[in-house]
Amino acid sequence: MCSLFSKKFILFLMLSVQLFSQESVEIDRYGKRIQLDGFLVEWSEKYSKKWDSAGVWLWDVINTPEGISGYFKSTRALPCSSWNFLIESSGNGKPFIITIPSADEPHQQFYRFDHELFKESSRLAVEWVIPWNAADLDNKGRYALDTRARDGCGDTLSSIMITGSKEPPQRIITGKIIIQAVAIVVLLVLYIVFRIKIMHQKRRKR
Repeated sequence: MCSLFSKKFILFLMLSVQLFSQESVEIDRYGKRIQLDGFLVEWSEKYSKKWDSAGVWLWDVINTPEGISGYFKSTRALPCSSWNFLIESSGNGKPFIITIPSADEPHQQFYRFDHELFKESSRLAVEWVIPWNAADLDNKGRYALDTRARDGCGDTLSSIMITGSKEPPQRIITGKIIIQAVAIVVLLVLYIVFRIKIMHQKRRKR
């Protein structure tokens, strides 16, 4: 009985550590329209994020009018020639699986990878798009994607929870902005009153 309790407790601790150690990234950038048959997303290196501490893997995601767009790429040659990427929603949506190399490319329309780069230098660059009509959104239009990767040699990358929203958040007028606006109006009124007094004094002197 005690042994069973100990095993359950250890399992609970392992799950807890995994949950709290998972990186969570909120995607708040919104890009231009893209082509779902060729993507053509405009990526910027300054927004790339490290997937591992050594910086072997980089990734980025952006919200576009057509869907959630992202990429994964290695910065150096990979020792293993096969990789699987899993992008799974927190709801009941169907997971998106990227298999490298892909044996059935026509059925994997949501991603593209650079065959020549992979063949010549063993570096991997994958670009993917999840259309909004295929994304699992909540009633507020938000998504949460648990992203994981594993190669055929047994190595894995730490999971990333990618969250975001289909629509950009509405700009809310904050208290600081209201105070600044009121201060500007007050200063403007004081300036006008001051100018009127000066004009009256000049008229009296005449």
